[in-house]
Amino acid sequence: MNTLLILAFLGLSNAACDRTVPIISTAWSFEDTTSRRGIFLPFETDPIWAKDKALHLSGSFILTNAAMTFGVARDAKGCALLVFGIGLAKEVYDLEVKKTGISLYDLFYDLMGIGLAVSFGWTR
Repeated sequence: MNTLLILAFLGLSNAACDRTVPIISTAWSFEDTTSRRGIFLPFETDPIWAKDKALHLSGSFILTNAAMTFGVARDAKGCALLVFGIGLAKEVYDLEVKKTGISLYDLFYDLMGIGLAVSFGWTR
């Protein structure tokens, strides 16, 4: 399904897409070709309002404030990138170790928490 969306985005015909012969290499598709399961969690099984999402929001908010308060990076942008990298690493851990996949909603809530912390501007 994700490959079809990429093909449609690139302007290629859906009729040219054959499931047995990939048109786009795996570097451009969002599918794991070995198990034929996508790397992203389907939106049907990943609810947008869940306890996990509140933990992502509050955790990234607290980590960003702590990084800005203790001067981990030179500015707020550096702190935001650091905390987003931590969130992205957690999602890669979910994909590779827990075998659940990357949740785009988790990353979205991470960005919301980072944005709230930076907008408050609590620095030293």
